[in-house]
Amino acid sequence: TLITDKAHPLYDCRVGLQLNEGMVRSIMAFGVKEPIIVCKDGPNTVVVDGLQRVKSAIEANKRLCAENKEPVLIKAIIERGTEEDLYGVKILANECRQDDSPLIKAEKVQKYLAMGRNEAQAAIVFGTTQATIKQLVQLLELAPPVRAAIGRGVLTLSAASHFAKFPREKQVKELEVVESKSATKGKKKGRV
Repeated sequence: TLITDKAHPLYDCRVGLQLNEGMVRSIMAFGVKEPIIVCKDGPNTVVVDGLQRVKSAIEANKRLCAENKEPVLIKAIIERGTEEDLYGVKILANECRQDDSPLIKAEKVQKYLAMGRNEAQAAIVFGTTQATIKQLVQLLELAPPVRAAIGRGVLTLSAASHFAKFPREKQVKELEVVESKSATKGKKKGRV
């Protein structure tokens, strides 16, 4: 059961997030690989951690059944404790995760592609689009100072893909312009 009652102690506003199409496609292809955490609430079994996996699996199963394919199952771990303990589990399961940086994702994409997979397969595995897969691969071709700026969070993935259109020397010059503008904005914000 997904808790949608805002008064319930285990309610999480993330239950209302839109479906992630990439996750749905990934689950259709590979199933749910990470178990969810549930608890008993009277006769109901409620999701403590894994709301998005459950929602995506429900949608994936609708599509799989429409195609006369086997639905996916989800493994669950039962957690016991007070409502406070269970809510703490819900929080730590999401807040203590560390996402990969764009450069680490790019390296993973490149390795996956080198194993003989194509961009469409990579998009499913990474839960994204083929366009994003192409952008990630382009990051590895950027000049080292530009890659470092991505690592520091100075450039986003989409901004960095703009740099890929230039020769490396021009990439560095463009980066200097961006960093200069960023420094100027920071100084203006500090004024009274």
